[in-house]
Amino acid sequence: MAMFGSSATGATCSSLTKDNNAPETRDEAARCKGGIMVQDVLKGGFTYTVSGKSLTVAAKGVTKVRFPKVGSLGDWVVLDLTGFTKTFDFDTNFNSAGCGITESVDWGNAMPWFDYLVNVDNTAANVQLGTSRDPRATQTPASANIHYNNAVSSTENQSNFMLACANTVSGAEKPCICIGSHRMTYASSDKDWTPQSIVSSDGFRRFQEGVVFTFPKGQNGATASKYFSEAGSTTSLDFADTVIKYTINRDGRFWTRYSGGTRGANSDASNIDLYIHLPYAVSSNYGGAPCPVCVTRYGASYAFVAPISNTGQSNYILRISAGGDLDVSNFTDSSDYIGIHEVTGQAF
Repeated sequence: MAMFGSSATGATCSSLTKDNNAPETRDEAARCKGGIMVQDVLKGGFTYTVSGKSLTVAAKGVTKVRFPKVGSLGDWVVLDLTGFTKTFDFDTNFNSAGCGITESVDWGNAMPWFDYLVNVDNTAANVQLGTSRDPRATQTPASANIHYNNAVSSTENQSNFMLACANTVSGAEKPCICIGSHRMTYASSDKDWTPQSIVSSDGFRRFQEGVVFTFPKGQNGATASKYFSEAGSTTSLDFADTVIKYTINRDGRFWTRYSGGTRGANSDASNIDLYIHLPYAVSSNYGGAPCPVCVTRYGASYAFVAPISNTGQSNYILRISAGGDLDVSNFTDSSDYIGIHEVTGQAF
């Protein structure tokens, strides 16, 4: 992924430098997918530091940032954030801030999180640090969808924000800009998030694009230790060596790749739709969509199957090209399998 540095006026993605901390001097630099996205950091940059369960983001040198102006649509304000330092302490402060996951199940594999500066009241002193699974936010969500470091909301959604400040600050529905990203895991035992050590895909002007993540089993409604369910209820059906890999882009679109072997466990006899679960829910704003078909063996028969994502849900079904959905009872033979396939969807 091309990154950008100083004097980027008129640049294209292919011509931009990879200096992670070089300041951008003008925002006329080209907007391009995976390239210039932090055009409002006019000078300076930010460093990322992880210590235990804490993540600190600090301004590097003289740092000036342009924000959309609170209370004046279409206008903007430049704030001097020199000396800015904010820390997320995820040890107990954000207990049960699941942000859309199954909180009773570990998310033991690294998950991408996107970091924001939030303009609360057009003053540098009150600029806050936020993080979200949503990579494309331009405004923080409503108060019910914000977790503060002293008050975790009971409302859970994959587009929730966590803010590194107390709820005495009104951080809801404020303009924000995404400055970078990091990765975290979640432990159900203490309900804490843990930031991962900073690597080349993390930090200022890094957005995890092209990084392939592994979706953990038992998450987002799937049966424990599996990627499957019977329309959201538990199932004994499983397949050998299943794994789901995924990526997420700055435009909020995700890609997953399912691979697995033959049927591993005895299937149930029920004719309930087989759900395969996803790392993100498909946004109801865009609707579910069929993805490229794959060959699947079921009950000693073969068919082209189209994965169909369920609108507003973090799962999809397999639809036979001739019509009808595959259900759990279709997989009666030990040699049955689900073909390797890809699913894409708009999460945000």
